[in-house]
Amino acid sequence: MFEPISNAGDRYSFKSSPHMSIQIIASLIPECSKVLDVACCTGYLAEIVKTKKCQVVGIELDVSAGNKAKESCEEVIIADFESLKELSYPKGYFDVIVCADIIEHLRRPDLALRKLKPYLKQHGLFIMSLPNIARFEMRLNLLLGKFNYAEIGLMDKTHLRFFTFETAKRLITSEGYVVKKVEYTGLAHRLRLLRLMPRLFAYQFIFVSTPDGIVGDEDSNQAF
Repeated sequence: MFEPISNAGDRYSFKSSPHMSIQIIASLIPECSKVLDVACCTGYLAEIVKTKKCQVVGIELDVSAGNKAKESCEEVIIADFESLKELSYPKGYFDVIVCADIIEHLRRPDLALRKLKPYLKQHGLFIMSLPNIARFEMRLNLLLGKFNYAEIGLMDKTHLRFFTFETAKRLITSEGYVVKKVEYTGLAHRLRLLRLMPRLFAYQFIFVSTPDGIVGDEDSNQAF
C-alpha cells in the first residue's frame, strides 16, 4: 500500500488549467524574479515563468524529475531538502521562494520554513500551496468513518501532514512570516459564489507571505 514512489514526474503530471495551483502561483510571481522552487519536479513552474524573465533554482529529490527540470531551471539541486543543512546561495538572495504542494510531504514543515527564511529578501514573497483536508467531501467521509488513502489527491498516500486553513496559517506565522494574500484552487476558484465559503470548497490553499516586520497592503480573498 505504501511502496516507494520511483518517478515523481510520472506521478504528478502537469495540468494547464488556470484553476490549478502552479498556474495561479506563476501569476503571483513578479517579472525578473530570482525564484527558489522547492520540490520543482520536472520544472513546470520554471517553464511558465521563463516568459516573465525569471531565473529559477530548483530543489528536487527525484533524480529523473530533477534532470528533466534542468532544461528549464538555472540550476537544480538534486537532494532531500529536509536533509540539506544550507544552500550555496547568499542570504537574502531570492525574491520569491515557492513551496508548491510539498509541505504536506515533509516530516517537519516548521523546520523547512525556518530553513528557507534566511534566503528570502527582506521584501520577498514566500508562496506556499497545500491541500485542504477540511474540504466538504473530506468532512463527509469522516462523518461516515472513512479515511482512505489514494494514489494522488487530497488523500495522497505520500502525505505525512494534513492541514486546515487555520493550521496552515498558524504554521506560516509561527515561523516568522506574515500572510498577505490567500488564493484558492478547485471549486472555490472556478465558481464565484463558492468563494464565499472557500474553506469548505477550496481544493488547495495558496498563501502569499512576507518575512515578519514587512508592512504592506493586505490583499486577500477573505478576511483572516
